[in-house]
Amino acid sequence: LKITIYFLIAAECKYQFQAWGECDLNTALKTRTGNLKRALHNADCQKTVTISKPCGKLTKPKPQGKSNLLKVAC
Repeated sequence: LKITIYFLIAAECKYQFQAWGECDLNTALKTRTGNLKRALHNADCQKTVTISKPCGKLTKPKPQGKSNLLKVAC
């Protein structure tokens, strides 16, 4: 019953979200901001909300090694 009530309340505030931001390497999270699009039934909604999620698998750039081979045009 509590879960049903939660979803009814949460559905009263609709937000338009921006794209996900870059990964913050300190927190390993990326965030995005949503602006209030519509409030139903005179709901008391925040004008903006910020959500975050884990960045996922981080990849390290491969080192660029110097080659001993030279390309020669013939």
